[in-house]
Amino acid sequence: MKYFLFPIIALCLVACTGSSSNSSYDSGYSSSVDCDDCDGDGYVISTCSTCDGEGETITTCSSCGGDGETTGTATRYTNSPATCNTCYGTGKVRCNNCYGNGYRTCRTCSGQGRNRCLSCNGSGKIYLNGYRNCLACKGYGTEECVICDGKGREYCCGDGRVTCEECWGSGKKGREVSSHTYNTTSTCSVCDGYGRYETECYTCDGYGKIKRTCYTCDGTGKVSGGSGW
Repeated sequence: MKYFLFPIIALCLVACTGSSSNSSYDSGYSSSVDCDDCDGDGYVISTCSTCDGEGETITTCSSCGGDGETTGTATRYTNSPATCNTCYGTGKVRCNNCYGNGYRTCRTCSGQGRNRCLSCNGSGKIYLNGYRNCLACKGYGTEECVICDGKGREYCCGDGRVTCEECWGSGKKGREVSSHTYNTTSTCSVCDGYGRYETECYTCDGYGKIKRTCYTCDGTGKVSGGSGW
């Protein structure tokens, strides 16, 4: 019986050895190696296409629209003499004596232009070795008013206006503050007048280079190799 089992055991040992040898062969054939394109890192460094590797981009200034100047308004205040509110700046007011007419009725003759003759007391006659016509009034009993020259009017101030006593004829009284708004142009404070400015590249964060996944190894850093012999 012992001699019968020896050949069977030998066959089993040969089969096991062959299987182990084939397993080793298969393992060597399916091994992987580092990717040459990314040196096994799984990513590659390339120049940023947004800023061409400068790390900065040129941006048009939004504050001035690229003009380098900004416009606005300013108010200038002036302190000047105020217009007299009594004469409204004319320096003249209506004469109260003549009520603006420039003349008034003669107070001596009440506008008649003649007064009672003082020589004959208005009778027109005087007694001188008998009654005869008054030589002063020529028998009329009245004589021309010497105040208004027989016109019945006293001329007051010409045009009926006299100098304003509030402003002494200047037309101004006190001070007033007035304002004037005008357009202004100034250098843009954001871009210092250049109309544009440099900003950090948003794609590469100012480094000029970007890191991207290796297309060859799909970011694993490994590619399939050859035989392991």
